[in-house]
Amino acid sequence: MAHTHAAAKESAQFRTGWSWPVFGVVLILQLWVAHAFAFFSHEYAHPFTAWLMGWKSNPLALYYAHPTLVVFLAQLGINQDVNEAPIFANGHGRDAAIIAAAGMVIGNGLISFSLSRFGYAVAERRNHKGWAMFFYWTTVASLANFIDYVPVRTFTSDGDMGSIERGFGWSPWIVLLVLGLPAAILLIYFLLRIEPATMSRLFQMTGPNRL
Repeated sequence: MAHTHAAAKESAQFRTGWSWPVFGVVLILQLWVAHAFAFFSHEYAHPFTAWLMGWKSNPLALYYAHPTLVVFLAQLGINQDVNEAPIFANGHGRDAAIIAAAGMVIGNGLISFSLSRFGYAVAERRNHKGWAMFFYWTTVASLANFIDYVPVRTFTSDGDMGSIERGFGWSPWIVLLVLGLPAAILLIYFLLRIEPATMSRLFQMTGPNRL
């Protein structure tokens, strides 16, 4: 019993000396920053790709909604500000499709997901568990963006998925295969390897004692 009580007390401090109230505040802040990082990586990938392809003059320009608390907390109403109409009108649908796919493939795949795993490895090597937890949540936010588009938005006719389908001349089923398969592989890898390893290393708990 004494060993169990000591283990519970130790886990409640997150193995870093944090009390539960401090842990809760840090967790909320990390979730918000992780979401914002994955979100802006996704959104900025669109205009930068459009800029490189000659369809946008300023790669840093996004459309920002009227500032409100909701916009600040959830980044609602903020988008890429890439006008796809003239791209399609000039017969460059494939360019529009590449720009649309850049958010998920480049923004979340190559940037936010890759950087989150690199950051986690560095934090783990230096035994910075607070930073390791943050990069874990950034990984989660990146994967959530994948799922948000494939399969959640795959069968919609507007937005990024609609532009991909129209520009490449693909059916939603082809998009589901081309983009959904790697997303599914990453999700399975996360569930089988990343999540269990992270819980074990950060909390050093397994089985029924896991938080």
